[in-house]
Amino acid sequence: MNLWHASGETAWQSVFHFHLHVVPRFEPTDLTPPWTEVEHPVESLAGLADKIRVWR
Repeated sequence: MNLWHASGETAWQSVFHFHLHVVPRFEPTDLTPPWTEVEHPVESLAGLADKIRVWR
């Protein structure tokens, strides 16, 4: 069983509330994530790292 929390604007909610999916699982392949994994070179994260450092 998977518990999937999906709340807020990035979860496409139009009425904001706590939202939890309870997903039964029977096989290792019966749930497909809605994203694909992409590996980025570490160097490509330098700009993002600079933006995060501003928040310290």
